[in-house]
Amino acid sequence: MLIKLIALQLVWFGSAAWYCSSDKQQLLRRPLSRNFAALAFLTGIVGAVLLLCQLYPWLAASFSVLTLLMFCWCLLTLLSAHCSKALSTLGAGALLMTLLAALGGANVA
Repeated sequence: MLIKLIALQLVWFGSAAWYCSSDKQQLLRRPLSRNFAALAFLTGIVGAVLLLCQLYPWLAASFSVLTLLMFCWCLLTLLSAHCSKALSTLGAGALLMTLLAALGGANVA
């Protein structure tokens, strides 16, 4: 379960970094640097795939991360519309990812 939890958090913070590099995001005053955001995003995604490859075949791990990535971007869009502070948005998403890993059982992620 620890591997799944770390993989979920890597996907969440990687997708949040990519989201915060957009000019249209409203969480930060200035967007993050594109180079830093791309590095954080790729590190998070590749790290999550490598961690999940320890539990699942590589194709299943890749599709799981792709599904989680789409979920994270949808969640970020919805949360940023209702939470004006970056810390509350990122914290709520991290908490939701933790609950997803803890309560979702063996079939989630």
